[in-house]
Amino acid sequence: MRSWGVLALLFAGIGCDPPCVQDLDLDCAPLYSDLSWDTVHASTIETSCASAGCHSADDAAGDLVLTPAQTAWVALVEPATGAARVLPGDAACSPMIIRTESEAAASLMPPGAPLGEAERCVLRLWVQQGASR
Repeated sequence: MRSWGVLALLFAGIGCDPPCVQDLDLDCAPLYSDLSWDTVHASTIETSCASAGCHSADDAAGDLVLTPAQTAWVALVEPATGAARVLPGDAACSPMIIRTESEAAASLMPPGAPLGEAERCVLRLWVQQGASR
């Protein structure tokens, strides 16, 4: 019986958290060169995630509202409750990046209309460079 307990401990966390993205491309070509929060929010997050209806004030999927910009930054980086979806300086392990880079259709964000490479690059670089406001 003891060996089952050890196995249970070893596998207890599997499936709970998605793994970090392996070989994340940080030498990519972003959609635009300005990686300030205002530009990243207005040009990528608001247009692809908030206005698409999933993370708007009207339909806060996963209890995440990505408008306006200041509220969105706090929700992603310093939420009052729950885990941060962005880990500044760690793009590969940031849940937002894991979801936008996912190869599994069930966890890919945004669903049905994945971001293009250049848009994903913007998010990766913004997070890797510290996810500043």
